[in-house]
Amino acid sequence: PLRGFRSSKLYLPNGAHLFASRRTYRLAYASQSADVIGRLDGRLRRLYRRLGARYDFPGAPIPPRPRHMRITTYSALVAAIRDVSRMEDAAASEHFLALAARSGWLGKD
Repeated sequence: PLRGFRSSKLYLPNGAHLFASRRTYRLAYASQSADVIGRLDGRLRRLYRRLGARYDFPGAPIPPRPRHMRITTYSALVAAIRDVSRMEDAAASEHFLALAARSGWLGKD
């Protein structure tokens, strides 16, 4: 209403006095400001949640198939978890190497 367009959800951020839309306050979603590793971590959390488990740390064991889930669905989720885990490992290695190079820890060979 403040900017002349309709919105189905209104927000009241800290320090604000009026409810308004996300667009009015220029609010971003948490995933929009996350780095590559953070986005991959969120993806793993969603995949584990679909399996009825909680993702606490990289390399967490893949939970057994839920009783109600089809084997093909479970296999697809397990494959997705393995793919995303590989991508997360590669991103973490790349991040570490860049950090080490920036700090001079790797040396100048």
